[in-house]
Amino acid sequence: MSIRDRIAAVLVRAYRSPRLATHNVAAFIYFVREEFRTRKISSLGPSQSVQVIEVDHTIPPLAWIATLVERQWRFIVGSAVDVRAHGVFEGVWAGEFDDFHPEHSRYTFGSGATWYGRHPRFVPPKHTGEALFLLVDQREGTSYVSNSLAFLLTEAGLETDHNFAGLVVGNLREHTYETAMRGVDRARTRVASDDRFRLDLCMYFNFSIDQRGRLHRHWFGATREFRTFTEYRALLEKVVTRVSKNSTATGRRLTLDSIVGISQGYDSVATAAITKAIGGTRALTIVANVGGMDDDGSVIGAALGLSVTARPHILGASIFDLRSVEARTMMPQAAEFIATIGIGDEIAFLPFEQEIKESIFFTGNWGDAIWERATDVTSGFPARVWFNKSFGEFRLRVGFAHVPLPVIGGRHAPSVKALSNHTSMASYSVGGDYDRPIARRIAEESGVPRHLFGNLKNAQNPLLVGYEEMYAESIAIVMERYRRPKANSPV
Repeated sequence: MSIRDRIAAVLVRAYRSPRLATHNVAAFIYFVREEFRTRKISSLGPSQSVQVIEVDHTIPPLAWIATLVERQWRFIVGSAVDVRAHGVFEGVWAGEFDDFHPEHSRYTFGSGATWYGRHPRFVPPKHTGEALFLLVDQREGTSYVSNSLAFLLTEAGLETDHNFAGLVVGNLREHTYETAMRGVDRARTRVASDDRFRLDLCMYFNFSIDQRGRLHRHWFGATREFRTFTEYRALLEKVVTRVSKNSTATGRRLTLDSIVGISQGYDSVATAAITKAIGGTRALTIVANVGGMDDDGSVIGAALGLSVTARPHILGASIFDLRSVEARTMMPQAAEFIATIGIGDEIAFLPFEQEIKESIFFTGNWGDAIWERATDVTSGFPARVWFNKSFGEFRLRVGFAHVPLPVIGGRHAPSVKALSNHTSMASYSVGGDYDRPIARRIAEESGVPRHLFGNLKNAQNPLLVGYEEMYAESIAIVMERYRRPKANSPV
């Protein structure tokens, strides 16, 4: 084994370490290595200013784009994006809304930018289900940042038949999957580049842009936020409480009511129990028989004292196989779910459009990775599946914030795994391949009888066969939402 290979092996072990300090050192090394890979480490250079913020009522209400030309930024935002003297933001964060410092929060569920310093600081969601995009036109000297890839391509004049757009379409899915598997500290940002354009996908970490359109991300380490189950549950409730308070603050463009998705699986039941504990009253469930299994969470919602709205699955009341759904047959409704960093699977939530409009939608996404007793997931929110990354355009159009509750306290995975395997959790472990003591304890201590949930692992999201071939068409459909008059096209 070469010296280089030995160093790499040591770094991997350090990154996986249960010791927080050791992990953070390795995480920082990985992070800086990616910064060197995409640019030479340098200062941001001359200060930049925000010249204008335009509210456009014709685009999806939570969409926004920022354009940098000659040290001046111009923002175009949807009608529900909150605008302040020193920032814009869509969604919620764990912090005081009136202070308007989402860039300081470890838990942001939405995106935006603030400009309290010499350069705007862009803020992505603090999970891996969505991201911000940076597009640089090197010939024109123009940089674009947006929470919508379709908006980005439209504003830059890049139609789906353009060579670079084709390069993006061809690379994005595989890039997103590989990035998600690596985790946020080790993520690679560059999606595609040619002689004129380059596109970066920016997950989790805040960032700024210099005059050459180079990405300057702002790293921060994981922290130890709990040691016992009591502390862990208190952390979940604290963050959810702060997010909910932020969502109903006076002065917001939209005040958002809490609602939670619920089924018979571990993750959604535990999430529903936490939202109920901080005052939540509403839940949603999908009614369908999938492969002979019923996943209706109505009875569990009733046990928690929640008002449950049930809707039939988008594929009907009885579904033989969720993996045999042809994407073509779901068009054009599937377009906004496919035109994301995901594979379109969250089209399962389309029947709930009216219920989740203007809400905080709490889900158990990522619970399957972090709450499993035998999990081998590493730190940094790595995801080894393609699912649960398709909300983006649907969310921006309908107008809701998405909070995948299991990401709270989950950045340093060994801390959660250690809790799952602690002796204090033994009575909540049922054994087998589907065993999540943390989620079970949250639910049972909240009044849900043991026999009602966590018995079988069910699925509701369809795998749309042929989604890859539908990607360019889906992007083109969604781009129509963002058409704006242009004096000139850069292409």
